[in-house]
Amino acid sequence: MTVTAKEYLSQGRWLNQKILNRNDEIRQLRELAETIKATNYEQSIVQTSGKPDAVFASIVEKIADSESELSDEVERYLKFREKIGREIRQLPEDEEKILLEKRYISFKPWTVIADEMGYVRRHITRKHAEALQSFERIHTEILKNVPKCP
Repeated sequence: MTVTAKEYLSQGRWLNQKILNRNDEIRQLRELAETIKATNYEQSIVQTSGKPDAVFASIVEKIADSESELSDEVERYLKFREKIGREIRQLPEDEEKILLEKRYISFKPWTVIADEMGYVRRHITRKHAEALQSFERIHTEILKNVPKCP
């Protein structure tokens, strides 16, 4: 399946969002584990069946699994980011390289990019379209048979 340059380059943002979501999930699991761990179970009233310990162990296992998945996602993101950085740097125009790096590697909003590059937003979006066309011309083969999101 052929994807557009914009779809291809935007995959980094989706990978980054997956990492942020996974971090949130781990944080929530840790908070839950702390809540269970901090609960005062009175041993003298009733002997429990170990249910709180089993729940705590289950949460700790989920945290470990999520951290492992996070590590894999970070590695995939860093490889993709490095790859698109190399591909962007192959563009002939420095202004196009800078614009695409700011947008797809640094994830800067249009207003910030326009300000940093000394243009109005409308001009930046026009230059962005030109940069994407240049990327597509140079990297036609890369854009063929690429899944939309890694």
